[in-house]
Formats: sequence, C-alpha cells, structure tokens
Amino acid sequence: MPKLFENIDISAQTTYPTTPQVLIEWDDNTSWLIINEATDVECYFSFDGQIDHGKLKPSSYPGVGWETPEFYKKLWLRRAVVGGLTAKITVMAGELPEG
Repeated sequence: MPKLFENIDISAQTTYPTTPQVLIEWDDNTSWLIINEATDVECYFSFDGQIDHGKLKPSSYPGVGWETPEFYKKLWLRRAVVGGLTAKITVMAGELPEG
C-alpha cells in the first residue's frame, strides 16, 4: 500500500509552479509510480521544478516507475502544451522495504 496516493489535475499547468505538487515527507528511500491518465496530452515531470526529467506520452509510455534515493523528495508536473483536454496525473509513492 503506498504511503502517498494523489490525483493531480494539471490541465492549466504548462509551466512548473513555484512549489512542488508532490512532497515526500519521509526519510527512507522511495519507490515512485507516475501515470498520465489523459488520452491525448503529453506531460512532463521534474525533481527540481526547472529541468524536465521525464515525459509521459499517452500513446507510447503513459507511466513510469522507479526506485530513488532519498534526495528525490519533490515532484513538479506540467503539461506539454495548452489545450482544452483534461490532464490528470496519478502519483503513488512508498517506502522501500529494507533488505
């Protein structure tokens, strides 16, 4: 069961906001899963709010998951271009088991 489960609407978000949309508040290593729920909207994510670290493209790679060291605690999201379609992202994260 994830410690964090959020659905984030980024329909009007074409630039990264000044504060992250997701903040991890625990200290251990984390496993992330980000899924683009939109059918025709490309979305980007960033760990620093400045640089695109990845893209979620519905037609070929709508989701990404990974294990990260503890310095990835913030996540910013934005859509690629302005448009009328709704863009929702599901973010799940949890602590990795020790061992």
